[in-house]
Amino acid sequence: MKRKHKMIFYILSTIVTILFLVLGTLFLFPYLEMVSDELTQNSADWMKELEDEISLDAVTLPGTHDSATAYVQLPYFMRCQSLTIREQLEAGFRYLDIRLNTENGKLYFYHSFAKCKTGILPWADALELETVLEQVYAFLINHPSETILFVVKQEGSGDIALFQKILQEYIEKKPEMWLLTNKVPTVGEARGKVVLFRRYADKAGLKAQSGIALNWSDQGGKELEVNNLQKEIRDGVTFYIQDRYNYSVEDKMKGMEASLIQAKELASEERIKINFASTAGPNSLHHPYKIAKQMNAWFQNKHFTGNIGWVIFDHGDAELAESVYQLNFLVK
Repeated sequence: MKRKHKMIFYILSTIVTILFLVLGTLFLFPYLEMVSDELTQNSADWMKELEDEISLDAVTLPGTHDSATAYVQLPYFMRCQSLTIREQLEAGFRYLDIRLNTENGKLYFYHSFAKCKTGILPWADALELETVLEQVYAFLINHPSETILFVVKQEGSGDIALFQKILQEYIEKKPEMWLLTNKVPTVGEARGKVVLFRRYADKAGLKAQSGIALNWSDQGGKELEVNNLQKEIRDGVTFYIQDRYNYSVEDKMKGMEASLIQAKELASEERIKINFASTAGPNSLHHPYKIAKQMNAWFQNKHFTGNIGWVIFDHGDAELAESVYQLNFLVK
């Protein structure tokens, strides 16, 4: 009888240990994976050195992918950033990948089906757009030389026109903080403003008030393409985009290097050029932090030069951001 009880104890202990490891891996341990929160000199104000007459699409600037995922459900798979949006802005990132969907007349942040949260605890509130906008506005008030590219995507399905209407309601609470246009502005025009870009069709017919069109074709697929930087034209806006999210890390490095070189060659045309360093890999069981460590180190070790456009990262820090925006001041 004692032997039977002992065996049951061992089995239950094993099950509890396995559950702890699985739940810890999925929900807790990812929050121990952090990047440095130290700032570099002038990281919060680096745009003040740019001339007002320069078009924003001629600026080399860093951005973040799935920007609001510092706290998110299923963080092992869904957490693409270690820093909050406020911390990203202080670190020098200026392109924010904003993924939202509607719920009870409000807009909340999502990564695919996973809700972004306001904190690490399971019962933390869902992250609403209003919370992030308060951080964005505060940053721009304190750093009026800067601008923020607010690149909005409707995450999931739903009525796009209704989505636009609700987003407009948020904007109209502080209209003085926004630059709403369908043409790429100059740095001078954009200083101290949130510039709206949209990754959806203008179903609400807002025209210039809808923002600058950046809704590109899906670039999924595991096979390495010869031409990774794809040309797109949306509502009169021409841009070039590399967002190969199913590549292995090795193929992502090869493809991104080729597309960054191509972006540099396009620099004289002064058109938007966007390169994503993020990839989920060829299968769905990816871990963004592990991939980002490899991709970010690779990018910094390559020492790219010239106008390479807008470069978007997972789990970036101030040092990584500086390796991008410093290129504006090395190319003369």
